Amino acid sequence: MAIPGRLYGTRIGPSAIYNRLTSSGAGTNAMAALNTGWCARFMATQNKDIFSVKVNFSAVTAAGTIEARIETIDATTGKPTGTLYDAAATKAFTPVAGWQTVTFDTGPTTNLTVGTEYGLVLLTTTGGTTMTLRANVYNDSNFAFYPQVTLTAADGTTRSNFAEVANSGGAIASFLLDDGTEAPMGLLPYAVAATATPVYGTVAYAAKFVVDGTISAYGIEFFGLRNGTPAGNLRVRILNTSGSALTNSTVTIDKDSILTGLNSAWRSCVAMFGGLVEIASGTYYITFDSSGAADSGNSWSLSAAVPCDTTVIPDGFLVSTTADVTAGPPPTWTDSATGDQPMVRLLIDNITAPAGGGVGQPASQMLNGAIQR
Repeated sequence: MAIPGRLYGTRIGPSAIYNRLTSSGAGTNAMAALNTGWCARFMATQNKDIFSVKVNFSAVTAAGTIEARIETIDATTGKPTGTLYDAAATKAFTPVAGWQTVTFDTGPTTNLTVGTEYGLVLLTTTGGTTMTLRANVYNDSNFAFYPQVTLTAADGTTRSNFAEVANSGGAIASFLLDDGTEAPMGLLPYAVAATATPVYGTVAYAAKFVVDGTISAYGIEFFGLRNGTPAGNLRVRILNTSGSALTNSTVTIDKDSILTGLNSAWRSCVAMFGGLVEIASGTYYITFDSSGAADSGNSWSLSAAVPCDTTVIPDGFLVSTTADVTAGPPPTWTDSATGDQPMVRLLIDNITAPAGGGVGQPASQMLNGAIQR
């Protein structure tokens, strides 16, 4: 590659904030004490009503009661006002572990105003023994998504008590709207990481993706871990649906040269192609395999973020696996049934022939950071 293309440095794939789910898990907030408050600020992206909210608890025992509310935000303080955006936008519920959908008793009739800040507020109205909310992707100031840095208060009944959680990443929650669609509106609809997939022998891991136009790529970024002492190198390729590797897309990562930190912690790595890879419109697999690694204890691992529902995943990006990458061609790939998002990103040099005269991306991709710069 001579002069980098105009989009050099752009990534296609799930937002890097989800790497933190793999390495550190979600940051939590204890909601068991009476009057505990938590608030996720968000900016409306649609002129619709919110009928339900989705939240996630990591642990619940002897549950009390929590009230979910959608409130307006004070423009001078950035804190919830205590005023509902619609009189119906409130619901008391008993928390349970995992994802929970809380539906308002009566559907709100006041549409959100696009570009206006609101707050999803949780207030504990009856204390419990344990009610641990998965509140945000683990605290990291590199991922403070305006305006949704989370707020907490020991006594949220007085809204002025709310204060920002230092260095908090994106708040974990999602919304169901009056037309039945789901829209996180910038919040993060992922709370846990998928079980890591070991790569060894014929077992391979892939990020399946769809391209609508024609792009050129210069490498692959991935979040990985080395288990034990794998005897084989890690091979990274881009395969088409016929099982053929695209020209210049095969990179062999030397097991003796890769970061030693991968032995003890998840790390982000970049595999650079020997030349630009031209990718025409179609479906492809970014694959990872290591024929010389004999078992799962001495292998390479890739992971993924698990969404609250497949309706919120970026359009055209998904985990796929195969038990035998040497079969076929093509190998038999199995897509994730839960819509797991691979911590893999395609590094873009340029878009050489956009389809339809533009590079349009579905709203679901933009909301979940599928295109990054």
